Amino acid sequence: MDFKIKIALASLVLVVILPWFVIKIIFKILLFAFFIVGGIVVVGTFIDMINKNNTSTKKYNLNKTKQILKDYFQQSQKNQPKEPTQENPAQNEPKNQSETTAQYKGRLYEYKIKCYLESQGFKVYPNGYINGKKDKGIDLIAYKDNDIHLIQCKCYRYPPKQDLVRKFYGDCKFYEDKNPNLVKNKTMVYRFITSCKDMDYSTQKYLEENTFIRYEIINI
Repeated sequence: MDFKIKIALASLVLVVILPWFVIKIIFKILLFAFFIVGGIVVVGTFIDMINKNNTSTKKYNLNKTKQILKDYFQQSQKNQPKEPTQENPAQNEPKNQSETTAQYKGRLYEYKIKCYLESQGFKVYPNGYINGKKDKGIDLIAYKDNDIHLIQCKCYRYPPKQDLVRKFYGDCKFYEDKNPNLVKNKTMVYRFITSCKDMDYSTQKYLEENTFIRYEIINI
């Protein structure tokens, strides 16, 4: 083949075929880049949607929790026993047939102590009234500033014995062990409140050795 023809063919390859080959490679690179960028955008959008959904869910759960607590305390206030009056003597009766008069008086005493604490600026959770026999020995839980008061109420005619105070202390420690996050960095106060004006001698000696328990006589 003539040398000039070879040169012409080579020039044709360089001018026509080579540019097409380069364009094809560039197209594939751009197409690949397009899929990569598109994939990143899709994944980013998906992650953003998940984050927004999680944020919305957290806000919903927080608002729902607040509403549940609000309804809960409102309902507990409605269901609290009221003091007997002349206009409504039926309030002297137990709330149901299975509740004895002594149980009712104890429940009413808890309510009076709750009102008394609230008048002093405490927020009070009626643990005994809400949970009944499952209150784990804690009738009221009062909150104020950085303090948490665990309270046992005893509407007794006779002085409470030492074993009741000792048990109450054990119940307080059990509550702390079961609720470490709630009591963390809080000042815990143990209050044993009774309506009886007299004090048992053994109880008195026990309290002298264990001053961290507040024994209070409140007859209201």
